[in-house]
Amino acid sequence: MGFLSPELFGGEHHRYPFETDAEGFRNPAVREPIDVASLGDSFVEAMTSPREESWPARLEQITGKKVQNYGTSSFGPQQELYVLQDYAIRHQPREIVLGYFAGNDLFDAERFDNWEHGGDKPGEEPTGWRLRKKYRRYETLYLATLARIALPSSRPLQEKNLPGTPRDSLARARFDRGAYEIPTAFGIPLRFAFMPPYLQKLASSRIEIERSRGWELVRGALLKMRETCAEHGSRLTVVFIPSKDEVYWPLVERSLGQEELQRSLDFVSTYNHMPLRAADIRANRLAQNELIREFCAAAGISFLDLTPALEQAAASGRPVYFPDDAHWNAAGHEIAAQELAKFLARQP
Repeated sequence: MGFLSPELFGGEHHRYPFETDAEGFRNPAVREPIDVASLGDSFVEAMTSPREESWPARLEQITGKKVQNYGTSSFGPQQELYVLQDYAIRHQPREIVLGYFAGNDLFDAERFDNWEHGGDKPGEEPTGWRLRKKYRRYETLYLATLARIALPSSRPLQEKNLPGTPRDSLARARFDRGAYEIPTAFGIPLRFAFMPPYLQKLASSRIEIERSRGWELVRGALLKMRETCAEHGSRLTVVFIPSKDEVYWPLVERSLGQEELQRSLDFVSTYNHMPLRAADIRANRLAQNELIREFCAAAGISFLDLTPALEQAAASGRPVYFPDDAHWNAAGHEIAAQELAKFLARQP
């Protein structure tokens, strides 16, 4: 995906064991029966975190239920359907929890459909967003060479006091070569970078999403999951996982002045030369949330949106994503586990 300048975030490395069960998923062992099967992509598999910090593992610790992790990085809805049919459902789970990631599940649905119909193998397309053949913990997200060319070295770009910030704290908002530093209402700054494709996805209108091939494929996969669950006496719950860009955007827009905000978007746009406007992101940021929520309601599928809980934590100064990566940190996984535990406890 490219790299930010190392001086912005440093290059700290984290090592931890990674193990899979006999079925190839991130569990100590295959268990039968299980109570909860968690499906999804890297936000479920949690390869950027120790297993015990992942939300499936934390959900098991919180509830005492047997929660098996069937997440697989880079998978989209159709592949997750196959995992449900070929692996998870045979273990007789009462609950099937699908983590729907707003950042790329529409794209992944189209990508996999193209491959199933004779196109390039996922990740090897000649155009578009290419995926790494090897998975690793990327410390940064942008091209360092681009950062050096596009912007001068670090400079204090914008300072602005926020309502509710203690008077004696230095509340500063700045953008430097792909990295934001944003004060929160309690004076605790957040430092982070956005993933350009995910930020651009926020500018897509509901009509654009509804008319996309990806949305058609997602709907089809969710309906087939619902049918599979019904046939085996399981209940399907879709958990909406927002991108970091969606969760942190309100802080960015509130903190940076209009000129500085647009300058940061212009920098992000150099990723693939697709212009971005703050007004489009503001108008459409929650379009995918609403679309999935309404679809699930009409289809009789349980739905949980994690966006409000994550936004609340971020607004208080608690980072819920890695600063230089698109995935949840331990706090993000903990919030997901706590919210899901409360949600499942309310179900009949």
